[in-house]
Amino acid sequence: MDINPSCLFCGESARYVYDMDEYQVYQCVSCGTGFVHPMPAGSALSKLYDGFLPDLNVKKMPGMLNIASRLFQQFDLEKGHHLKMLDIGSGGGYFCKAFEELNYGLATYVDLDPQSCRFAQKKLGLERVYNVDAMRIHEITKETYDFMYCRHLIEHMPDPTGFLLRIIESLNTGGIFVVQFPNGDSLEYFAYTHLNIVHRFNKIRKSNNFSALKTFRLMLFGKMLHGMDPPRHLWAVSRKGIVQWSKRNNISCKTDTRHLGDLPFSPGYFRKMGLKERTRDFIGQKLLAPIRGGTHLVATLRNR
Repeated sequence: MDINPSCLFCGESARYVYDMDEYQVYQCVSCGTGFVHPMPAGSALSKLYDGFLPDLNVKKMPGMLNIASRLFQQFDLEKGHHLKMLDIGSGGGYFCKAFEELNYGLATYVDLDPQSCRFAQKKLGLERVYNVDAMRIHEITKETYDFMYCRHLIEHMPDPTGFLLRIIESLNTGGIFVVQFPNGDSLEYFAYTHLNIVHRFNKIRKSNNFSALKTFRLMLFGKMLHGMDPPRHLWAVSRKGIVQWSKRNNISCKTDTRHLGDLPFSPGYFRKMGLKERTRDFIGQKLLAPIRGGTHLVATLRNR
């Protein structure tokens, strides 16, 4: 007899909800976090991310400088205080470059993708670039940091909680670790049918021989799990899940959600502003996001 897996975030048991292709998706009965079980092998996952960001371009840097400035202001970082930043896999090193250009301090960039690391080093001119698994950063440098940033990474990991515990060891006293990932509870994605929702809807329907009506009901009642899309996205973490995990590990946690149009948290989402786009934004941001939060979940972690 199979035993249902436990949720890594809150520790409670999870129940099977549906298949997505060959992957089984479970949802925690307590916090609502969803995850794949069993997890794919690490060797299979590593092949997915070589050259994962093919649109890296140094011409984007002026625009990214403005976006990053707005992001840093969100977390009350102070310029000229020689702060140290660790950016883990957040997309080619743009935020690290902005951190140094804006006179916040020195930045370190870590990414598994060799192409992203070459871009950060050769094109952006960053000096502290490490093409390694972030879990191994302690083996390479004993540096500690005032601001650590990890954007849309933990949902790709078989063991996100182990990663968070390992990385937060490098946080200075008084520092913050900002982790951004898809809000597993969010309904905002209903407004953006041109993105990934139709693909996920059809994948769930066909993998389980569900009717369109049954699949739609799953979406309405929070079972579609925003962000879940194996093999790339293995987790759909809820706000309750990250809060419960923080309490279990005596870590201070402040959570917030952000909608898709919030540029500092969606730097890769650029769209025309015609009537169709404005209508989508109104439905997503004004009608759906207030129900269960915006598409992005942002957790600001501090050591107690």
